[in-house]
Amino acid sequence: MREVITTESFDAHFWSTYANLWQSSSNRSPFQSPSILQYFASQYKGRIVSVQLIKDDLLLAAVLLKESDGVYSFLSDLKTDVNFFVFNASASKEDYEFFFSNFMQIVRQKNWSLMLNNVPSWADYITAFEQCLKKTSLFWRNISYSFSPAIIGSTPEELYAHTTRSSKHRYAYNRLKKQLQAEFEILTDDSGIEEWFDEFYKTHIERWSKTSTPSSFLKQSRQVFFLNCLKSWNKDNVLVLFAIKVKGQRIGFVVGLRSGNVLIYHSTTYNVLYGKYSPAKALVYFMSTWMRENNITVLDFGDGDESYKYQFANENQVMNRIMIAPKTNITFIIRTLIIKTVRSNRQAYQFYRNKIKNLIRFTT
Repeated sequence: MREVITTESFDAHFWSTYANLWQSSSNRSPFQSPSILQYFASQYKGRIVSVQLIKDDLLLAAVLLKESDGVYSFLSDLKTDVNFFVFNASASKEDYEFFFSNFMQIVRQKNWSLMLNNVPSWADYITAFEQCLKKTSLFWRNISYSFSPAIIGSTPEELYAHTTRSSKHRYAYNRLKKQLQAEFEILTDDSGIEEWFDEFYKTHIERWSKTSTPSSFLKQSRQVFFLNCLKSWNKDNVLVLFAIKVKGQRIGFVVGLRSGNVLIYHSTTYNVLYGKYSPAKALVYFMSTWMRENNITVLDFGDGDESYKYQFANENQVMNRIMIAPKTNITFIIRTLIIKTVRSNRQAYQFYRNKIKNLIRFTT
């Protein structure tokens, strides 16, 4: 027997059941991990609802949504690169169709409007979702909205070969080792997170201090939030911190997040005084050995098409924004059509990204 239900009760039983679902999912996305969502739920002051698929008394799928100004979006939008619906790895095509068909019925019955950001076009269930959208009487648009550049290998050895093939990356690594006696560091436990983060955010502030996009870590609230995210990811065993140390001081940083056989290059910075040594290139070269030893086949550079990512990437994964609403929500529909128009107009989108988006980012 299958049924799709909603709940706004997030007690210990819910989180225990959800943790079992996440552990049984095919990719165990860090952005939907139980500890990070539990932290987000504790911080978010608005309404949160979960839509769940129950099959034979087993939680087979779930998504957590937050409401703001009448619009529902992923709870994981609070800190994410990509947003997955979480399905048990045993879920079938029929289970996908049943869940999304009933999800659309709930949206229609409850008169919800949805803005689903960073939906991965490569997810196993995306075809079933799109088919259900085509059948609904609701207004909807599926907008190609962002990119996630990645190095994709068929095996760990193939990924290793790609990440180490550049002589420039190898040179940067060897130069730091030989000229500065640099040490390369990996942290996977919780013993040094606070010290690591203290150096990371201060370096990040300095890195962006003389640019048009100052660091969000200038706000203490953002420092606290990000540190708690790191601790939550560590609790779910998906956090891997990489760094370069020179004379005991960290001068290059990468926050890595593991998602099954994928390592997400989530956040990075470096000490500007060492910029000529190309710490980012050296770190990717260093990370390649750890990835091979840990059966990683994909290095995902996360949301955004910044130019430096294409020094490494061999694929450009598309992420969509899916907008859904009753046809009576004229304001939402107009907003959606404007977004679609801007996103399809390269010049208008570049103005938005370089001017308006950066202003919004720093003032919120």
